Amino acid sequence: MQLRQMIFLLFGSAALLGAGIIPVQPGISTIQTAIDGADAGDTVLVQPGIYEESIDFHGKQLVVASLFIMTKDTSYISQTVIQGNRDTSVVSIQSNEPEGTRLIGFTIRQGLGKGNWPNVRAGGIHVDGASRAEIRYCYIYDNESTGSSNRGAGITLDSGTSLVSNCRLYDNRTDWGGAIWVGNGSYKTVIDSCEIFGNPGGGIMITYATDITVSRSVIHDNSQYGIKNGLGSAVFLHNTIVNNQGSGFIHFSQDAGDSLVILNSIISANTDSFDTDTTAIARYSLIEKAAAKSWFGTGCLDTDPLLADDYRLTENSPAVNSGDPDSPLDPDGSRADMGAHYFDHPISIADNQLVPAKFDLQANYPNPFNARTTIRYHLSQSGQIRLSLFDINGRWVDDLFSMYQTAGQHEYSYNADRLSSGVYFIRLRHENRLVSTRKILLVK
Repeated sequence: MQLRQMIFLLFGSAALLGAGIIPVQPGISTIQTAIDGADAGDTVLVQPGIYEESIDFHGKQLVVASLFIMTKDTSYISQTVIQGNRDTSVVSIQSNEPEGTRLIGFTIRQGLGKGNWPNVRAGGIHVDGASRAEIRYCYIYDNESTGSSNRGAGITLDSGTSLVSNCRLYDNRTDWGGAIWVGNGSYKTVIDSCEIFGNPGGGIMITYATDITVSRSVIHDNSQYGIKNGLGSAVFLHNTIVNNQGSGFIHFSQDAGDSLVILNSIISANTDSFDTDTTAIARYSLIEKAAAKSWFGTGCLDTDPLLADDYRLTENSPAVNSGDPDSPLDPDGSRADMGAHYFDHPISIADNQLVPAKFDLQANYPNPFNARTTIRYHLSQSGQIRLSLFDINGRWVDDLFSMYQTAGQHEYSYNADRLSSGVYFIRLRHENRLVSTRKILLVK
C-alpha cells in the first residue's frame, strides 16, 4: 500500500486512473500477476519494456495502462510491448467486464487467434460476451487469426459495447476484417480517430451489429476493402477511405433494420469506390464514381479530393468547407470539412463570425463518461453565453444553458441520463458568435 501511495503522490491524479495503482516492471513482475492481484477499480501501471505473455482481465473492471496515461508522451506506446507467443490472443476481455475496463498505451503484437465459427478469435485483442471495453492509444500489428470463417486479426469485438480510439492497426492477417471485426450483437460500439492500413484481409468488417459508429479515421492501403458493413446498421462520419485494394466500402442488407449512413467523408482512389445496395445513404461526402447512384445524396461530390501525401486536405481541396452545414464547425470556426482531418484556416479576429482563441472550451472530465460529466471553459470577455449539444450527425440535441456570464474560468456539470451512448459535440457561443466545438463520448 505504501508503494501505491507513493506513485499516486509522485504523478498526481489522472482522469482514467482507478482507486489503487499497482506497478509492473519487466523482470520483476508480469502484467497478468498484477491483474490477478488487483481489486476492481485498480490501475495496473506498466513500466516500459517487452512483456512476453498473454493477459486476461478475468471479469475485473481495471485500467491497464503504460506511462502514456500519466505523461501523454506517445513514445511510451512503442516502448511498452505486450508480445504474444503466436498461440492465442495477446489480450482477452471476455468475462463480462463492466464499464470502466480500459487498455491504454501499449503495443500489441504476435498474437494468434485460433477457432472455427462461431468461436473465432482475435490475434491481438479479443473482446467477447457482454464486456464493455475501451481500447485507447494502442499500436496493434503483426497479429493473425486462423480457422474457418476467420476474421478480426487485430481486434475482435464480439458482442458488448466497446470503444476503440486513437489506435494504429496494421499488418494484421486474416481472411476478413484484418484490422477489426465488430459483430455478433455488438451495440453502439465506436471506432474513432484511428489509422488502419496495410492489413491483409481488409480494414474493418461489421456484421450482425447495431448502431456502430466509425468516425474521424483514415483507412488506407488495405487489401480487399476499407470497410465492410453487412447485416447491421452503421454510421461512417468524417472518415478518409483511400488507396484500398478493393472497394472503399461495401454494404449489403438483409433485414429492414440494416442500414448505412455516410456523412462528411471522403472515399476515393480505391480499386473500386463502393459495392452497395440501395439501403446506403450518403450526404455531404466525396465519393468517386458515385454521382449516378440513387444513394448519392444532398451535398455529395464526385471529384478528385486533392489530398496531400499524408491524406490531409490541401488548401484547394473541394472537400474544404463542403461538409454538412448543420454539423458542428471545425475547431478553427469554419464550416465542417469532409474527411478525417479538417483543413486548419488561419483565424482572423476581424472575422465577425469568430472570436479570439483565448475563449477556450476545455476538455470535459471524465471523457468518455457515463451520465455525468463536467464541462470547463474560459471566457476572456463577459457576455451572453450559450452551450449547446449536437449528435454525431450534427443535429441539435439540446441547449444546456443560455445566460450572461462574467469573464474568467467556469464549469458546468451536465447529466446525460436521457441520452443514448455515442459521440456528441459541445458547442460554445459568446454573444451568438462561435467560440469552440469539442467532441465528447457518452458510454453507458
